[in-house]
Amino acid sequence: MNDKDFENSFQEVYIILNNLSNINKEKIPKEVFEYLENFKNDEFDFKYDNSKSIDEQNVSDDATMFLACIYHDFLCNEEEKNEIEQIWKENNEKIFDPFKNTRNISEEKLNQKEKSKSDYNLKNNVIAKKKKQSLLEKIFENLRKIFKKNY
Repeated sequence: MNDKDFENSFQEVYIILNNLSNINKEKIPKEVFEYLENFKNDEFDFKYDNSKSIDEQNVSDDATMFLACIYHDFLCNEEEKNEIEQIWKENNEKIFDPFKNTRNISEEKLNQKEKSKSDYNLKNNVIAKKKKQSLLEKIFENLRKIFKKNY
């Protein structure tokens, strides 16, 4: 994914959020709108139709992901928040823990792999902090700060 893809996704999110009711728009911090305004691609032509559901529209996966985070952090109730977190947890387990889904790995081997994986992650975290952040990483870092500050 390149910077243009993110800018296009921000344009989609910006347009969708601006089509929310005023009551819901007020729940989202102004900083989120300002951030999207600054980084969106105005040349990207995205049409949002209020008469259709979001599933029926051509919304990119990245925009959908951003919208899910915004919905989770600012718009949903506690029950919905718990459901979303459970779905995210299950998805992360499917994607990032393929060892747990393999039938023929013994429990001992699994524990050894997880221990070495956590040792590896610990070492890489130290190394990764020293690496220079890309533009996309900076954008996500700023989004996280905005959501945490206002949550």
